[in-house]
Amino acid sequence: MRRIVLILALLAAAFAGVLEYRRNLRPSAMAPLEFRLGPPEAFPGLTPLERRGFGVLFKDCLEYRTGLAVVEGESVLPGGPRNALTVALDRRGGKVVLHLALERAGRAGRAGDVAAGTPAEAVGAALAWLGLEDRARGLLLPRDPAFFWDLARMTASRPIGSIEDDLRACALILEREPGCAGVWLARARLLNNHILDDNRAPAPLQDQCEQDFLTALGLAPDFPRASTLFGRFRTEIGNPRAALDLLLDAIRRNPRVPRLYEAVAYAARSAGLLEGASRALARRDALSGPSRGEAEITENTYLYLGQLDRFETVLGPESTEGPDTLRDFYRGYARLLRGDRSGAAHHFHRAESTPGGNRAFMDLAGVYRLGLAGRRDEALAELRRVWAERIPIRIPDGEFTFKLAEAFGFLGSPDEAQDVANRAFAQGFGCLRWYEQSPFLAGARGTPRWTALHQHLEERLALMEAAYPRRRFPF
Repeated sequence: MRRIVLILALLAAAFAGVLEYRRNLRPSAMAPLEFRLGPPEAFPGLTPLERRGFGVLFKDCLEYRTGLAVVEGESVLPGGPRNALTVALDRRGGKVVLHLALERAGRAGRAGDVAAGTPAEAVGAALAWLGLEDRARGLLLPRDPAFFWDLARMTASRPIGSIEDDLRACALILEREPGCAGVWLARARLLNNHILDDNRAPAPLQDQCEQDFLTALGLAPDFPRASTLFGRFRTEIGNPRAALDLLLDAIRRNPRVPRLYEAVAYAARSAGLLEGASRALARRDALSGPSRGEAEITENTYLYLGQLDRFETVLGPESTEGPDTLRDFYRGYARLLRGDRSGAAHHFHRAESTPGGNRAFMDLAGVYRLGLAGRRDEALAELRRVWAERIPIRIPDGEFTFKLAEAFGFLGSPDEAQDVANRAFAQGFGCLRWYEQSPFLAGARGTPRWTALHQHLEERLALMEAAYPRRRFPF
């Protein structure tokens, strides 16, 4: 009898241990989670784009309807999450092997390998290793392993010049797997970046881009990255209302996804709703810990609120791995606001020389570099060229147009600054406070034309505040 009791006690203890183990892996116990990719040498045989794209796709599956608040390791600031997952990948004997290491409270915890016949199956095995339901793989990743690395590469890359090869690759996958939301999103993102970069992009591409976003969300309505990118698209075509409606609904369904709050902040700041933007970022930081945001994004809400110290902290120091166009540009911009012309010139030079970087900000950085070097006429000629090329672009990005207006002001051409500021307003950028406070536009203010623009800004902001009062941002 004692033996039976002992056996039952041991079984009960083992069962309790399993429950405790699974409880410790539940999303609520793990969140927020810092997601790290191992170094390039931990991904033998993969290109940098494949490695980076694999990380994006893995993160998509980590946060799809799991309740996890996931933040990329490169975005974490001091005080960020103390739970972390590090992933590396190699291929052995026809198998894909993922090496997983889970830290809890900043201490080494559990490590192990999972192996499968395909990359997508390996991702599913990794989710099981974490004690998470695999709800995303069938929706977000192609079933055919031959397509996985094409999708990873397209997910990571920014098109430079012609994108025909990538579009053909997307079409091939979609012909075979039309239910794969990840591929529809990849094509939408490719088209979006292409239209932003190339003023020769034909008009139908914008409609196709929007339809691809809608298709991705139709297939996977709870796909956070699709909602985030579509919200940015709507903001940049000058429709922050549609962006906010989309994103606030996505947050209702996915309240623990940090990047959705960043996208809300982007749309809200563009509309001048700085309190709503600030509340969204505060909620983002409460979920994920302090973060500088996703790659290729800067958090201008802090800039427009006059929080320059915080803006620079979030930008972080310059990368040791090479220039980062957008962040280097804004490092230079912030230095210029502080009167540090030599520091500004250094960062603008780095931004201008980014291999394969954001073309628009590379050009604008070059304008400022020329202006700081005392070559005003050359700088103005270059800025006029950039502006003339931007006029036909179908995704105008009013916030960037406003940056061009500031550059005209910096170079001492207030009439052109006024003209371009008017265009930024027409393109949907309505951050009244920064129209009022930007020191680069001081020379344009005080004229009847500026007074009229200011009145239009006030009227639009009043409409936006009525449509999106504080209660619409219940974060």
